Amino acid sequence: MANQPIRRAIAIAAGLWGAFALASMDTAAIAQTEFRLLGEPVLTLRNPAGETATRAELVEQRFKAIVESGPIDDLEVSTRGNAEAAQLLLNGAVLVDVTLEDAAANATGKAIALAEVWAERLQTILDRPEVRQQILATANMPAQLVVGGRRYVRQSEPAPDLGRFVTDGTRVQNRVIFWMSSTRERRLPQPIPSEIYLLDGFRQFIPYRAS
Repeated sequence: MANQPIRRAIAIAAGLWGAFALASMDTAAIAQTEFRLLGEPVLTLRNPAGETATRAELVEQRFKAIVESGPIDDLEVSTRGNAEAAQLLLNGAVLVDVTLEDAAANATGKAIALAEVWAERLQTILDRPEVRQQILATANMPAQLVVGGRRYVRQSEPAPDLGRFVTDGTRVQNRVIFWMSSTRERRLPQPIPSEIYLLDGFRQFIPYRAS
């Protein structure tokens, strides 16, 4: 039993980033972490024992920073480097540094070869329409709004359109805000509702919640 791998979840974020997860497996000699996208393993990273989630967490942080840097219209994966050291890039920004140790652990002899395998795997997942829409839906949306002196924070999941969204054309940051109304009253309520909405590029209503 002492030599059996022990699995444990490192982090699963809420909302949109619930699509991204880190998983770890410890052994006496190595610590292995995976970066997953929509439940599928994309990168398997090896770290010295005692640094279990560090590299995978860095990948997640970089991914978030890239897709939230906006505005972006596409998600393009590329590589650069050589046999000894390489990098996996997303939209031209470094996502992960690939080492010879990674290559050896993944049964390849060259860092650039492993980077290209990872790049193809990641691009294939990102090219799926449902994945692209989920990631890009909020990529070009403001993270926060201030309306009537209240701060509203963007939520990750679009709200279902039940035919109750209305607006009087009020704009914040040059965007029309919507709210839900059972009466179809087209005048911004006072006090302003605790949840308001903006339309994204896919015509989905993105919630913003008062904090």
